[in-house]
Amino acid sequence: GGGGGGGGGGGSGVVAGAGGSTSASSTSLQASHQQQWHHQDNPPTTSSERQRLRAIFDCNDGLRVLLAGRTAAVSEIIGALRPRRVARGEVLIEQGHHIDRLFIVDEGHFTVKRQHQNHQLQQAASSAMTICEHGPGSVFGESCLVSKESRSASVVATTPGRVWMIDRETVRHILRTVQHAKNLGLAGSIALFCNCIATSNMASMTSHVEQAGWFSLLLSQGSAAAMGIACALMMLQAIRRMQDQGRVGQRIEFANLVMHYLPKDISSLFILCYLIHMVLWISHLLVQASHVLDLVQLHIQNCTPAFDVKDGWRSVCAGSDPSVASGDYFHLSTSLLVIGIMMAPFHSKTLDDIVPLQYLAMGGLLATLVLWLGAATTSPIFPRKVPAVSGSPAFAAVSSLLSFGISGTVPTWVGEKRAEVPSQDVMGFSILALFAVHVLTGIVGAMGTTDPERGFLHQLNSSPFLPTRASVIAGPLLLDVTTIPIGCILLRRNLLECGASRFQAVIASTAAPLLLSAILYDGSLAPSIEPIGFVASLVVNFITPALLYYLSQQTNSSGRRPAGLPSMPPSSAANHVSRGAPSSLLHEGHRSAGLGDHNGYQSHQPPQHHHQNHQHMGSSAFSSLLPDRW
Repeated sequence: GGGGGGGGGGGSGVVAGAGGSTSASSTSLQASHQQQWHHQDNPPTTSSERQRLRAIFDCNDGLRVLLAGRTAAVSEIIGALRPRRVARGEVLIEQGHHIDRLFIVDEGHFTVKRQHQNHQLQQAASSAMTICEHGPGSVFGESCLVSKESRSASVVATTPGRVWMIDRETVRHILRTVQHAKNLGLAGSIALFCNCIATSNMASMTSHVEQAGWFSLLLSQGSAAAMGIACALMMLQAIRRMQDQGRVGQRIEFANLVMHYLPKDISSLFILCYLIHMVLWISHLLVQASHVLDLVQLHIQNCTPAFDVKDGWRSVCAGSDPSVASGDYFHLSTSLLVIGIMMAPFHSKTLDDIVPLQYLAMGGLLATLVLWLGAATTSPIFPRKVPAVSGSPAFAAVSSLLSFGISGTVPTWVGEKRAEVPSQDVMGFSILALFAVHVLTGIVGAMGTTDPERGFLHQLNSSPFLPTRASVIAGPLLLDVTTIPIGCILLRRNLLECGASRFQAVIASTAAPLLLSAILYDGSLAPSIEPIGFVASLVVNFITPALLYYLSQQTNSSGRRPAGLPSMPPSSAANHVSRGAPSSLLHEGHRSAGLGDHNGYQSHQPPQHHHQNHQHMGSSAFSSLLPDRW
């Protein structure tokens, strides 16, 4: 019963692969239908088709194990599937022959039949033993991806139907070209987190001291750092508990976590918050970096180049205020376009691919820190007395609240880091290192500021030492530009897990932040947008980790799912699997992004079967794929 339908649950992959149902289409059948196999319809194009197929891939144990940790490969394989209409009575798989194709039932029903060894294949169908039936959502033929053994049963269409197909060589090519290798090492991980934290925070520390006092800064930054570490560790624990429930070795994104622990409606809200947070974060980095470039061009050309969108994209060079020219709704800043185009090639990469950028950013951060501290300590009034508490301590507390929010980055990073990289140590060291940088820059900079009204940055910009003046622009610009690909990669990965195609995810993660940046460029909408960004960041980096950690602790040692997540009883799941997953489950697709135990199976227990014969058919062809604990 667990093996009848590949789309259903734990047993589906075992029977489809271990039983005759995974048996292959014959060589003669393959030759006779050579043209039919290759002249097919279009690949999955609609969102509902991709979501249904993704749900099947996530629910089928055999496919999950075969493609463990290869999220990008799953998306590529789904994109390579081709549909084919099947007539009633047509034989897709013939006993005793080989097959090089994987089949997924989209419409219709198929019967798995096995001839007795003392019968000839040409005997009447009545002499064959019916093993099970496949319905919509079932998978058969997956064992051909790892084995060339002849099949021990035939699969015949009992009704007209439609199947999705992909051949062995295509799958192997995708697995070779889209490999998920965990190559992110210790140094790269630390640089990644430090760059996420350092962006746009370092330059504002001195003003925090001036407005709230050095002790207020120390206390607020320390509290924020402690909260950041705690939330990152809670997120890590939720990931580990989810892996213990059947996602061992597989990539887990933020979207997978909330869909695993939360009901559909609630998880959708959290995913929406995450997408809003990421788009606003990337847009903020784009605008900030572009403003810096505008100031450079303003200093050189006495204007800020832009394109007049309303007047046929005519090039304009307007005003002495960069926000007037490039911030106008109909003016598009050339700086924004340049940065967007420069960073676009990195958006389809992995975090490991952009590690050199993170090293470059960390080199710039250290150089900037040395130059700024040197400028402060060589000031004629250093060390100026700075009050411990003054003005508005609440300002420093609110400004520091989100400084160390890295929880939204943790799931993707865990999926790419090497196994030997200590997660807790990396996150703790990164946050504590940036805490020291922030406090040191804020307090020492304030002690060396000659004109508190104008601020420390104005003093740096007026320094006679050229590298110090250059660091005011180059330091923040380098941090912003190298952080943009991180946000785009996280956004793209989670869009993929939400059912978007690879092309859609890449375009959305690139175009959406760029478009929003153009709209928000002049800052006139900042008062309306900032509260939204604050709430979204708070939900993603602090509320979500605490909630997921709490839910993960409700999972008992037997692997029971959290009470808030509905599941199907094993007996009911088995009944659905034996005839193929119901269309309501396949079309719903609300947990299609990586839920391993869709129908309530315990991942550490072997699935139950209605047909005892399934346990003995072709098990050697598929058993090598299954972990020992199964």
